[in-house]
Amino acid sequence: MPSSSVTDSTPVHDAGMISLTAIAALGNPRAIPKSKTIVLDAQIYIGSSACESLLGALRYFNARDLHFSESAGLYLINTTIFRMEITADIVPTTLPADDYSFIGDINWVVPLNAPQDFYDANETGNTFSIDPCQRALVHVSGIATNCQKDQGSFDVDLEHYVSALKDTKHVKAFAPLTCVIPDSPRYKNGKPVPYNRHYISACGFLTDIIFKPSSDVIVDRFQITVDDITFMGQPPQINNSIHANTLDAPAKTPRNTRNLISYGHQSHTTNAPPITPVTPMPTQTTAKRPLADAPIAGPPPKHTRRGAETRNSSTEASTNAQIDQ
Repeated sequence: MPSSSVTDSTPVHDAGMISLTAIAALGNPRAIPKSKTIVLDAQIYIGSSACESLLGALRYFNARDLHFSESAGLYLINTTIFRMEITADIVPTTLPADDYSFIGDINWVVPLNAPQDFYDANETGNTFSIDPCQRALVHVSGIATNCQKDQGSFDVDLEHYVSALKDTKHVKAFAPLTCVIPDSPRYKNGKPVPYNRHYISACGFLTDIIFKPSSDVIVDRFQITVDDITFMGQPPQINNSIHANTLDAPAKTPRNTRNLISYGHQSHTTNAPPITPVTPMPTQTTAKRPLADAPIAGPPPKHTRRGAETRNSSTEASTNAQIDQ
């Protein structure tokens, strides 16, 4: 009877996390009706002999109302990245769907350059002041499979939510990664290849694309050159143990250390006009007499010296005594 255990030849798509940080060219924004979400064409540098760059469609929830031009500009982005699916909603555009190789959701974007002509770059040349030929850094966490100790490689095939597929049933975003550990003098005792079906967290550069055998444009796998890896053990066993909540602990006193620059809020606020004190109305207080610091209507009270007040009291008492006699 065949075993029911998972083998290396069995395709498995596990839950995991992937993010990509890169200098990307963004342009051709398309608005999604009744939403602040926009779809952007994104081009990232790969730099391999088989693939110089990739074009994708990324969604961004534009809460800050950033302006994106039709022509492209350079941006520093952090985004999820998944293989393009034909059913993905990338919003109609002038480019055919086959030109897109990946989809994802932008988490963070910072403008770097003024927009330049995106689609005529091959004719006009690159005029950006920042070199866009920088490989993207990928962070991935998931279960390692197809671990090859002799080749120093392993795969991570993970599924994740992506908004471009939220209306598509039975199709999930898929990120197939082939992770290669390069030769390095620091690996004196062998390359750190994980065990099969063990959790890992790794980061490295997106250095190549593996296309499907029958196509030179359809992506089959993304290739990552691993720069750092952490072994996280086997998938944990399910248990009902209760852990103490440490998220609601009292906040600690901020450190008082030297800094390179100040992030104080005072540099981002304007000087507010002084607030004029308001005298409370009689109905606003339950005291029988006005407050000492509140102005009193009518002529100002007479001020007498304490010594004079004492003499006046003594004179009045002496006069009364003489009358009684």
